Amino acid sequence: MLLHLVVILSVAYGKLTDLVLPEKEGKTQMFQIHYNEITTMRYNLFLYYKNSGLSYNSTLKQYRMDTYLGEKVNSSTIFTIKDEKNFRPQAFCNRDIIMVLNEGTFNSIEPQMGSIYKITPNFSDVNSPMAFQKRDYPEVKDKEFILVCKDNYLGVYSGSAFGEKAQENKTECGEYITAGDKYVFVKKGKSVSLIELDQYGRAGKIKDIKFSTNLTQSETFEYDPIIANQHNTLYVQVSDQNLMVVFDKNTDYEKEATISLPFYGLNKTTIYNPRNANNLAVYGSMIMIGVWTSGNGKGSAYIYFDNLLSGYSPRFELLESYEGKAVGDFVGFAVGLNHKRFYVGGVITFNSQTNEPDWFEVIKNSKKIIDSCDDRTCECIHDYYYDPTNKVCVKKFFKSKAGIILGCVIGVVLLLIIIAIIIVFCIWFFKKPVEDKPQTYRLDGSEVDFTFNENFPFKFGSEELRFGSEKAPVEINKPLQEKIVITNPSKKSLKYKVEAPETHRMKVTVYHGEGELEKGFGVTLTIEVIMLCTCRTDEYLTISAIDSKGETLYARIPINIESVVSPYIDYTEVQCDILIGEGTFGGVFKGVYRGQTVAIKESKTTLTEKDKEQFEQEVSTYSTIRNEYIVQFIGSSNVPGHTMMVMEYAPFGSVKKAYIKDEFTQLLAIKVLSDCAKGMRFLHANSIIHRDLKPDNLLLFSFSPKVQFAAKISDFGTSKNILSIKQSASMTKAVGTPAYMAPEMINGSDYGTPVDVFSFAVVAFELLSKSMPYSNQDLFQHNWDIADFINSGKRLAIPSSVPKEMADLITNCWNQDPSARWTFQQIDEFLDEYFKEQFARRKSVKDVSLNLEDNISHQQSTSTEDGILKDTVEENPMTSTNIVSLLDQDIF
Repeated sequence: MLLHLVVILSVAYGKLTDLVLPEKEGKTQMFQIHYNEITTMRYNLFLYYKNSGLSYNSTLKQYRMDTYLGEKVNSSTIFTIKDEKNFRPQAFCNRDIIMVLNEGTFNSIEPQMGSIYKITPNFSDVNSPMAFQKRDYPEVKDKEFILVCKDNYLGVYSGSAFGEKAQENKTECGEYITAGDKYVFVKKGKSVSLIELDQYGRAGKIKDIKFSTNLTQSETFEYDPIIANQHNTLYVQVSDQNLMVVFDKNTDYEKEATISLPFYGLNKTTIYNPRNANNLAVYGSMIMIGVWTSGNGKGSAYIYFDNLLSGYSPRFELLESYEGKAVGDFVGFAVGLNHKRFYVGGVITFNSQTNEPDWFEVIKNSKKIIDSCDDRTCECIHDYYYDPTNKVCVKKFFKSKAGIILGCVIGVVLLLIIIAIIIVFCIWFFKKPVEDKPQTYRLDGSEVDFTFNENFPFKFGSEELRFGSEKAPVEINKPLQEKIVITNPSKKSLKYKVEAPETHRMKVTVYHGEGELEKGFGVTLTIEVIMLCTCRTDEYLTISAIDSKGETLYARIPINIESVVSPYIDYTEVQCDILIGEGTFGGVFKGVYRGQTVAIKESKTTLTEKDKEQFEQEVSTYSTIRNEYIVQFIGSSNVPGHTMMVMEYAPFGSVKKAYIKDEFTQLLAIKVLSDCAKGMRFLHANSIIHRDLKPDNLLLFSFSPKVQFAAKISDFGTSKNILSIKQSASMTKAVGTPAYMAPEMINGSDYGTPVDVFSFAVVAFELLSKSMPYSNQDLFQHNWDIADFINSGKRLAIPSSVPKEMADLITNCWNQDPSARWTFQQIDEFLDEYFKEQFARRKSVKDVSLNLEDNISHQQSTSTEDGILKDTVEENPMTSTNIVSLLDQDIF
């Protein structure tokens, strides 16, 4: 990440002001410092002013990048600036190649000579940030990705190929990107998203990180930078609150830690815009923060050691601090860090004779950093790995040593396996008799208060089994254990047998449930329960007492458990009332679940393997998504013979059945399409492709366009999570309904999220024209006729009754080229604005009609005195009644 300081104009953002630096003779601004631990090379980028003392003719139209070995210039590269407003160069060097992103163009630079040997235009958006992720853990060893913003989405390129496109993603991008070795963090405005890439570079948003720190009063937070270290610890700057907020994966990014920093004093009058700042740097467990606003412009820098790995206290230990010498130096604009020294940049002296800066102002050796890195790992650099037990970096072995070490390791492992097998066998052999027969013990009258039953010879230590549910509902699919004591106070030996109930609600296991008790003896048994659904049980353990003659008596111990609310429901609590629809999977019923009116999708008696796969896919998708524009999933049952899903009930059924009615106006159609776009935008942002979007799978909740949710998306039986596809980075299987199917899906090509956009276009055509697409039997007698028509690039003629704006939308969405189709973000934004305009226009016309009606009534009441009643309605054909009628026809 780079620090970019605007130096020509002062631009206000609310109360924020970009800093204006005076042009000083022999001064220049340093806005990035980076150290490459692999090549032991440092490089810097400078921003030049209009300064006659410099050997370069610089007028803010160019900047220079230098590489250094120690304090000696190794090479220099000059970049030109096309547009000062888009000046945000980004650079990174992780190996022997320097990558510079300049106004959307990616430059690969050889550091020894400083020559640009490869230029990739249109690599990113013009003002895009850039980050580099080196994924160095066992699942994805040595995977490297370059991360930028491309078309406002997260663009992922291969790091090892230096600019080769790795994957198309539909995860929203932002003003800042940073990455650890596992996670990627994107900051857009006031939100920070946690994202994970799979081994192919496909992005999946995990969640938005929530801040407990009160940020409502912060003016800078929207522009403050973020940075992550290799351990995936995230540091978020909130400069006007004098804070650095820290999240880490140990707390699942739910709990904040904070570092207090003096960005501003108590009497702050000017607050600077920190946008695009490069005042943060990390090296392993160290973080360096440039507090360039402190001291009225002197600036300062602070280096902390984060003891998250070592576990030392306090969590953040201050190693070094450095203050600027003069007002206007703004020390901390740029910072850099390694295992020996730190670098601070701001406005520094530039020697016009040597054409180099005075490095004594920038480079600071630090014994504290060296000692800290020796004592605790600060970063495991090249050829080292981190030993978490001893908290040190250990040298790796390569080449000829590798075979010897590998052989020794394999031999030791085999020896340990053999020893472990012998130990396990011995334990099993000697312990087996004890396990097969639980120990009994003689009663002395003090063990427990027993439950007596005059007609049953055994007595029990418990009246019922609750497994902790008397305190709180228990979890689903979690083993729970409780012990029961059985005693034999009778005068003869008796055999016992404890049997678990067979029920779909839970799985009950009785350990050592059969045995014999001599008179005056007792035994303790373990009962294990795993709850399988949300329910309240009313089951029993059955205990048998068998005497020497084989006569058997029975008793029961109640099992009363309440489980937590979960997606797994008890089918006996679901009441099916009215059949409201049918499909290949089974029937759809209106019914009741726990007092709530619901829709119940119940399967046929026998499911094929394909049916089971589709059911499980739909349940899996519904269970992982929650959005107001997607039908709410309440729960499911997969008990054989009772396979069902319980969903939110839509009172007006599918949009397919509703759009032919007169009440389904054009304005309502636009509202339904807008709601659909919002739901699909959410799905695509979470890497889910619906693959069967059509009016049948849109459910109507209201005939009024005034409501917040008129329609919601349903039916995810054919949906697919992009990240779940392991074979390759593509999908080719055609699923869905042919009339709504995109050409790339029909012809078996690779496809992605644009297939849903194509389907949306056909849905929009159908709702706005109120006609079934491809209904001309002369042209489309078979499904393959439709497929050939679509594949050839032909499209249905859009009726003139469809507004031009909506016709253009449809055309943009069913483009033959998937990459040229609109995204659901574009569709949502367009429809949201278009619907508001149409709704406001309709409302204003209705208001006019009501005023006209009032005027007509007034004229009628005042025109009867001379015995002549003027027929105002006839003279004014555009009465309120007529206007409302026209409104209902969507003429307005």
